[in-house]
Amino acid sequence: MDKRVLLLKVENENVYNPLGLLYVGSYLKKHGYDVELEIIPGASFSRSSFLEEKARAIAGGRYLFVGFSVLTGPQTKFSALLSKKIKEYNRDVPIVWGGIHPSLMKAETLKEEYVDIVVVNEGEETALELAQALSRGNDITHVDGIGYKTNGRTVFNKGRALIEDLDTLPVDWSLIDMDKCIFEVQGRRLKGFIYLTSRGCPYDCSFCYNRAFNQRRWRTHSIDRVVGDIEQLKKRFNVETVAFMDDHFFVNKNRSFEILSRMRDLDISCAEFLLRVDEITEESVKRLASLGVKRIFIGVESGNDRVLALMKKDTSRAMIIEKFRILARYRDLAINCAMIIGYPTETMEEIEESLDLGIELSGMIPGIVVTYQTFLPFPGTDAYDLALKEGFRPPDRTEDYEVFDTFGARLPLTWLPWADERTSKIFYRIDKYGKLLTHSDSTSIIRTISKKLLYHLAVFRLKHRFFAFPFEISVLFRFNRYYNPECRI
Repeated sequence: MDKRVLLLKVENENVYNPLGLLYVGSYLKKHGYDVELEIIPGASFSRSSFLEEKARAIAGGRYLFVGFSVLTGPQTKFSALLSKKIKEYNRDVPIVWGGIHPSLMKAETLKEEYVDIVVVNEGEETALELAQALSRGNDITHVDGIGYKTNGRTVFNKGRALIEDLDTLPVDWSLIDMDKCIFEVQGRRLKGFIYLTSRGCPYDCSFCYNRAFNQRRWRTHSIDRVVGDIEQLKKRFNVETVAFMDDHFFVNKNRSFEILSRMRDLDISCAEFLLRVDEITEESVKRLASLGVKRIFIGVESGNDRVLALMKKDTSRAMIIEKFRILARYRDLAINCAMIIGYPTETMEEIEESLDLGIELSGMIPGIVVTYQTFLPFPGTDAYDLALKEGFRPPDRTEDYEVFDTFGARLPLTWLPWADERTSKIFYRIDKYGKLLTHSDSTSIIRTISKKLLYHLAVFRLKHRFFAFPFEISVLFRFNRYYNPECRI
């Protein structure tokens, strides 16, 4: 039996984030399998002949199985379309779905005719045992961590334990096109790469997938492994800065500081990572700035205390303001402030408190990037259950999850009894005006003046809740990749 395995991931934008599949592919390759790994931009599907050509090529490839890593959102539809088309050309090739969406919606995913097997949660050990069973012609009833179909019914085997020692997982950079995966840090002309030092998060935010997927457990690579990988990225691919995409990089701050310190010794900077509000202290921020961290993402989430408690954030509006006063003293440290609007049971008056908070924080930190992401009821979370209680009805078909696009204004906000068909568009515009709150000095006097003019217009609109005739958003389109030209504003 052939030992070729194809692993695919569809990205919504021209973004190449291969880490999940890279771990799975590297593990399979280490154990003797011929692995191909491909990241497909969602934009490829707009070309009329792409789907047919890609499916025909895959169907004729004599693969042991074709694996899809699937997120909830537009990528879900693209993965479904390609899976269906492959099955049209070759009914015998096993289609395996893994990743966050099929893990949290395993029964619903497996109902689809075009999905043969679902890998639940972490995929490295499961994918290897599945490949071994298929290549030997054995049945798959003994493979932990999968669901499959037999005699017209779905079966889920025993769940698989989480991997304790992440250092046992190899990374083979040759499996991916590094030229596509390396990014240039905007305005700095540095070659960057994304990296994961850990998996999971011990906190319990009610909107997050982590409790269901990682069981609120935080597991790490050793510091030596992290630094060794980063050193190889520099030597082999001239990477100069690294963005940590951990769910929570700063759980153990001493570990984080040692990684950052050793990176500085290698003359490699940290492009960005995620930090909780309650982890911000004068001492920590001062040290992060001295270690050359370029940007910090902070999940502020809301400006209303009731909503913050509902989200289980363990913060308050007063705490947020206090912590951002500390950040304001370090102007070389770029800050992204993310908020969620439209949370189940949230009122428009409570949302307006988040708008006012964004204005206040931008007054403290001129260079701050404020985002107001529309809440999406992702499966497997407390917030999903609350949204169901408040009137949300999930899509009937897997491919219909394409409307789960936080920047696309396409999902009807049925869990908000006061919302109408205009509300999604208003939320979309609020997010764009939040981004226009950035008004730090730019690279030219014209750009600086333009940013400050747009800032004052954004403040006026957010303060007065006036979102009609959004001419400024067309200006934002020229400078910001989060603008979605497919959304009619």
